[in-house]
Amino acid sequence: MRTTKPFLLLLMLCLTGFAYGQTITGEIIDKSSRSPVAAATIVASKTKKSVVSDADGKFKIELNGDKSIEVSYVGYTTQTVGITNALNYNIELEPSNSSLDQVVVVAYGSQKKANLTGAVTTVDVSKTMQSRPVTDPTKALQGVVPGLTITYGNGGLTAGPSINIRGIGSLNGASKPLIMVDNVETPDLSIINPNDIETISVLKDAASTSIYGARAAFGVVLIKTKSGKKNQKTSVVYSNNFSWNKPTVLPDFSDPVPELDALIAANARVNANNPETFGMKLTTLRAGIKNWRRNMPTTERAMKWCRVKILNLIRQMAACISTAYGMQKTS
Repeated sequence: MRTTKPFLLLLMLCLTGFAYGQTITGEIIDKSSRSPVAAATIVASKTKKSVVSDADGKFKIELNGDKSIEVSYVGYTTQTVGITNALNYNIELEPSNSSLDQVVVVAYGSQKKANLTGAVTTVDVSKTMQSRPVTDPTKALQGVVPGLTITYGNGGLTAGPSINIRGIGSLNGASKPLIMVDNVETPDLSIINPNDIETISVLKDAASTSIYGARAAFGVVLIKTKSGKKNQKTSVVYSNNFSWNKPTVLPDFSDPVPELDALIAANARVNANNPETFGMKLTTLRAGIKNWRRNMPTTERAMKWCRVKILNLIRQMAACISTAYGMQKTS
């Protein structure tokens, strides 16, 4: 009896160490072609430890209490494999055709993604625009499409965005992409209502020049707006957005009278008899400002009030209502 207890204790320790320090190996192959799948990712379910298969599709991973591993690779269906007492696993991955069946708008029609040869990116409009309170499509597209760069030169109300696809393509001329809305060229994307957009596709490479010509050398942004469909029930959609804009920094202008005094004194030191700027005599301009302040003090106070009260908080409201219906022959 005394010799049995240490033996059982030793056996339990061995089994525990085997379960929590198990190292497994395996091979990953394509189920259709039976060829090895290189660079596949193997992730442990509990510890999240990951390894990558080699050029022959083989891998080796150490598990610590993990009950399963997850094997994934681009173009294949992710597979979860349960861990047993076996030390070697043969895993077969099935090709995934779901991403290739996606319909992409290209030029004057649409086709499946599997038939494309150029670099095309589609935008999920429902997540990018419809779920966000934006009034400018360019701001909604910032950081969404890989290779699409949208920047603003300044914060002016009428300042348009600068759009580039895959960087600057010309040192001398403009490198703006061609923007097509329902196959009609649009110079500025920001004038389009985000609620009217149904699909957005970005053609990135120069292959689009075979359809649109040299103007598409820097890429094309294709936008398709919403329209009615056959046998569609009448639907009315209303959206409203209230917002408040506040400038981060307002320029603080100096008092013009002391500024003119300094300019006149500087001209006097260089013996300038009649100092002027852009045809305006500084002495006459200073006298005019003093006279305006003396005779119209209320106007000056009103301007200061507008600067503090109005410019510090700008209210904005955007309301949109749309209706759609479709019959057998009209939509």
